[in-house]
Amino acid sequence: MKEIEKVRTERSIARNSLLPELDIIASYSQNGLSDNANDSIDLTKDGDYDSWEVGVQFSYPLGSIESRNEVKRSEIRLRQERALLAQLHNEVRRDVRSAIRNIDVSRKKTEVAKRGHDLAREKLRILLKSREVGLATTRDVLDGEEDLASARTDQITSVADYFKAVTDYLRVTGTLLESENIVFEGDVFPDNERIPFYRR
Repeated sequence: MKEIEKVRTERSIARNSLLPELDIIASYSQNGLSDNANDSIDLTKDGDYDSWEVGVQFSYPLGSIESRNEVKRSEIRLRQERALLAQLHNEVRRDVRSAIRNIDVSRKKTEVAKRGHDLAREKLRILLKSREVGLATTRDVLDGEEDLASARTDQITSVADYFKAVTDYLRVTGTLLESENIVFEGDVFPDNERIPFYRR
């Protein structure tokens, strides 16, 4: 945005150089004419020899090719900067929409993984009860425990993916630091120096 304003200013300057100029010129002087310096100073105070000049100066640029070319160059650069800005807006919109979709998908995966974990736990509980009455073997129980461990891993992974999707959304929307209450102090330092920050 600052680059667009800069190019607009350059274009305005280039356009102004193509416009005609009308200047009003005025001058006033106090004079004292005498052979003696002191007398000259006294005559200056009297104002008998004061002089005024008023004039008008008009100038019109003829065939200023360089100025016209500068206007054209600045207009081309302005169109390029506007196109770049529009492209960046589109990229941001695309990234935000993608991040929102990822949050939705990750949330649904988390719900599915939770249901899978609940089912695996219930299955193991039933297997343990069945083994007590001789309807399930130790091998069945071990398989049930393995299924429960796998379901727990899937649930942990889905929750981690969900929080990653939320973090990506905060990053693309530019609110990640604000959500963590991180505030920067002072000016941005040049040459990639570290910037002090603190948590509120």
